[in-house]
Amino acid sequence: MRTFLTVLLLFPIYLWAQLSNKNLTSANDSQQSYQNSSENTESSPAHFFDKAENLKLRQISPEQKNMILGDTLYILNDTLISGSWSFAGTLVAYDTGKVLIQNATVILPGDLVVYGNDARIDIVNSTVYQPQQYFYQRSVVAVGHGVFRAENSTLNYNNLSHNMVIGENGLVELIDVTTIGFRTCGVSAHGTININGINEAGEFVITDSADINIRNASTVLLWHQFPDGSSLTHTFPDGDTLIAYNFNSSTPGVLGIGYDIDIDSCTHVMWGLMPEPNTNIDISNSSIRAIGLWFTGSDSLDVSGLVDQSTYTNQTMNISDRTLTLQNTTVQTWSLYSFDTVFVDVHSCIVGEIGSFGYSQVFTSSTMIDGSGGYFFANDNSICLAGFSTTTSAVRSQRDGIMIYANGSILNGAVEALNESILIVVQSSLPQDPVYRDNACVWFAMIDGPYNAYYGQNYPISGSAWIDKDPASPKMDFDHYQLFYSTDQGVSWIAIDTPRTIEKHHAWLGDFNTALLPSEGSCLLKLSLTDNQTIPFTMDAVVALNVLPAYLGLSDENTTLKLYPNPVTTQITIESDLQFEDFRIFNTKGQLVKSGLVNENNTVDVENLPNGLYFLSLDGEKQFRGRFLKE
Repeated sequence: MRTFLTVLLLFPIYLWAQLSNKNLTSANDSQQSYQNSSENTESSPAHFFDKAENLKLRQISPEQKNMILGDTLYILNDTLISGSWSFAGTLVAYDTGKVLIQNATVILPGDLVVYGNDARIDIVNSTVYQPQQYFYQRSVVAVGHGVFRAENSTLNYNNLSHNMVIGENGLVELIDVTTIGFRTCGVSAHGTININGINEAGEFVITDSADINIRNASTVLLWHQFPDGSSLTHTFPDGDTLIAYNFNSSTPGVLGIGYDIDIDSCTHVMWGLMPEPNTNIDISNSSIRAIGLWFTGSDSLDVSGLVDQSTYTNQTMNISDRTLTLQNTTVQTWSLYSFDTVFVDVHSCIVGEIGSFGYSQVFTSSTMIDGSGGYFFANDNSICLAGFSTTTSAVRSQRDGIMIYANGSILNGAVEALNESILIVVQSSLPQDPVYRDNACVWFAMIDGPYNAYYGQNYPISGSAWIDKDPASPKMDFDHYQLFYSTDQGVSWIAIDTPRTIEKHHAWLGDFNTALLPSEGSCLLKLSLTDNQTIPFTMDAVVALNVLPAYLGLSDENTTLKLYPNPVTTQITIESDLQFEDFRIFNTKGQLVKSGLVNENNTVDVENLPNGLYFLSLDGEKQFRGRFLKE
């Protein structure tokens, strides 16, 4: 398995920590006890990779006592937790530390980590609640030779997806467990997971020499990873009720894998494939829940034509760096993952999830991410640029990733930036405005309207122009925005007004008078949003404005006003209690033929106009649009 999956032994904890109504003291006894009386939002296998990179160990020297370092409670000796107990951070069983949570109700807004040669966490007859503000915020991690075991207990993640990472020689055992929230579990190196009795097992990304044993479980998605150079010729069985299933290097048609999967007496078992480049995969007569394509290295690749919910009679997929043949096989979801420094251009696809890692780049166009495999995200130091795409699930930047979402739509799901990432949303329809968390930064440039106008009139432009972040974050912030228009399809731009230094949230941005245009037709409006960096960066939101002939916008809006005589020969009189100052007269081609001030006696001279139908626009206390016939 590649380096980004084997770095599991390193995990710094970013969450704040404190002891709730308790004092933590060292003890000379072999066991330390924590107890008190009883008084007192989508699943994605990609989060395995994310957590493996995100959790890095803070190097500490073993001591013969428990301790709080920064934001984390480290357990280094035998410790009992019972009754009602809470800790506002992450709990780590380290080195030879052992934690027994027995007959307890625990609230832990952080991760559970077990790491060391003889470390373990046992949860027996207990409920452990790891609350989450957003999906995949919390994790259970077992690395080194650490053991995590839960029996006859409930693990509650407030019904949101969460992570489990098992690496090196880590072991996880779940026996008669109820899980509240969907689990994404990554098992790598020589990691092992044993499950016997669980309401919802979750999904498992299986790599390297992992050992998977699942019995008496429901909802099991098995992601079979195929490394560079491996091959598979296989038919997957029906997973509705699976009595026995074993998959390893001795399975006929399997070459180049090191893991072992053993399934017994499970229902709703689903099959997933994760083929890397230079693999040869041939699947027949199967129903595949998901195929997650890994793109690695430094190549540039083009991906098109992948469509979820497709049945393939006999097709070798058009993917240049591997061979993937599907015969009489249905694929419910396609997912795409980029790593290293690869560049992937995705267009004309309907897929379930797209995610970027490392320093890779992903561009999408004319593509839908339908959420059937997760969501759309930029992770690590990668960049995702989505143009003219639609997403029906969450869109997220995380770690130090950059996500630019432009000229598209997001139909549901959160739109958010986490950690130190940057999320830029430009001229895209959203279910709600994007938000930042942690030290992330969010841009939003959006022209809400108008999109249609009449020639010769003044229109307010509304929309959003802002950059939000935590005040303590070192990221860029808002400096100014400015409006422009173009009559030559964006070749050149003319400023509508001067830069404005106040952020706007779905509010008035400025005014545009269509009389500035040479004629009716179409033009472009541009909102330029600029940050405050030493070398400023600007993002542009551009919309088309359809400018109709002026006479089409004229109507008799004020029924108490009369024009007479009509037809008229020399002078038309305006009868109204309102005062009007300016008039404009348009012919039937929308051309302005006369303008000026209304006479003191509320008349307008039309004697010199050629005979025909005209449209009169009056401006004053109110606006009036009317028609008259010149004879």
